[in-house]
Amino acid sequence: MVDSTRKVGAGLAYHYSLLDGDTRNHDFRISLGAALAEGVSLGVTGRYLDYVGAPTANGVRGSAFSGFTVDVGIALKPWSWLALGVTGYSLSNPDTALSPLSIGGGIGIIPIDTLHLVADTVWDVTSFADGPRARWSGGVELLASRVPLRLGYTYDDIRLNNPVHLITAGLGYIDQMFAVEAALRQEVHGGSQTTLLLNLRYFHRLL
Repeated sequence: MVDSTRKVGAGLAYHYSLLDGDTRNHDFRISLGAALAEGVSLGVTGRYLDYVGAPTANGVRGSAFSGFTVDVGIALKPWSWLALGVTGYSLSNPDTALSPLSIGGGIGIIPIDTLHLVADTVWDVTSFADGPRARWSGGVELLASRVPLRLGYTYDDIRLNNPVHLITAGLGYIDQMFAVEAALRQEVHGGSQTTLLLNLRYFHRLL
């Protein structure tokens, strides 16, 4: 749930996950973003995590954790065709493998209004004994009238076993009042998992 003005935006989110039939995790988030200057924005997200599972022991970080952490990001748009961003995740370094201290960055290029080219990376700083590992992603979106067409690729080395390569394709319909978007994500190397994603949005404008 998000509300915004031209200079300030706020969001409230809750994420619940059920793993292995009996492991229940809760993630509450409150976000605030503001335009500091022309082309410069700052965002902060406070998060309360309530994760269950195995505790940290013998140098191996477990999943169990209950407490607060924070994410902070800054977005820059020096020109109309270029967007840059840097984000720090879980900056308090909570003692859980489900929300590690991570650093991310991204770039977006907009050669024309209907074509977006993006690339980003996230580095997990704390989960692996051999040092930080990264996830790299890139994608393209073409907006054909009200229908967005998307194609993306991800190389994910933030896995406990082996790196995974994924391809994602999506399309949707975006109106002034609502949006419906769907995507298919397929692991093509290092795994075989198939994921279907559906996104429904409603836009309400206050007078």
